[in-house]
Amino acid sequence: VTGKVAVLGGGSIGFEVAKVLVRNNCHVSIIEEGGRLGTGVEPLTGNVLRRQLAGLGVVFYRRARISRITGKILAIVDREGAEQQIPFDHLVFALDWQPEDSLVDSLHGADYQLIQVSPYQHPARYVHAFKEGTAVGREI
Repeated sequence: VTGKVAVLGGGSIGFEVAKVLVRNNCHVSIIEEGGRLGTGVEPLTGNVLRRQLAGLGVVFYRRARISRITGKILAIVDREGAEQQIPFDHLVFALDWQPEDSLVDSLHGADYQLIQVSPYQHPARYVHAFKEGTAVGREI
């Protein structure tokens, strides 16, 4: 991937994608619909990453709603209600993921003990999840 890249999603996934793209000399714009950048990242780390990415030329659009995509132009409505057009060569969807719990749900009520560890959809809680998982492992 080279050139101009529009990354849809300014959470932990978008930050990681942007980091890789910038290392490959891409010009990156991150478009986030919400008001907060770096969701899913511990706040202090998220601020450091955001500043690093901004220093590398990444452009951030917060509270930006996609109004249309025409050819290689992404039109957004910014937080002031003005439309902006962002040209791109590549469009990356780096939106938050949702866990697939159907297997866990199907195991409830089985004839064995089912232990669930912290919600894995919150990367900022890795340390807590690690500690909880270690404790459960020792218990077993």
